[in-house]
Amino acid sequence: DGWEYNYEGRKSFVTEFNLVCSDGWLVDMYQSTLNVGFLVGSFAFGYFADRFGRMKSFLLSNVINVVAGIAMAVVPDFISILVLRTIYGFSIKGGWMAIYVLLTEIVGVKYRRTVGILYQMFFSIGLLILPLLAYFITDWRWLQVAITAPFALYIAYYW
Repeated sequence: DGWEYNYEGRKSFVTEFNLVCSDGWLVDMYQSTLNVGFLVGSFAFGYFADRFGRMKSFLLSNVINVVAGIAMAVVPDFISILVLRTIYGFSIKGGWMAIYVLLTEIVGVKYRRTVGILYQMFFSIGLLILPLLAYFITDWRWLQVAITAPFALYIAYYW
């Protein structure tokens, strides 16, 4: 009559949608859709940034991040989550690229390598903090909101 999980009050999308056994491949699909979004976002936002400007592209990507990220936390079915995850990946990569190029253009050739490394270092630090955040936020939907919320602050960078 279903699956019984022993996760001590934790709620993940695996337990919510019973993505085990024959449906276990859907967990990999969840990550793959993000990577598809990364691929498409790289090309699309590269064009957007060159055509409309880096800051406008950054602003657009953050608006899409907030909308897709919050929507991902509230939609009830797995297919919608996959679609929103693709859109989320699309916009995350777009914002990353726009600001990376903007930063390297601002500092000039002499400091490009250093700024590029420092920029990537913050991404790595975020990945180190994520398990700690997941430890304290036991519901995957609230964790998604917590990960998405800072993008709303980035919108203020436009001004």
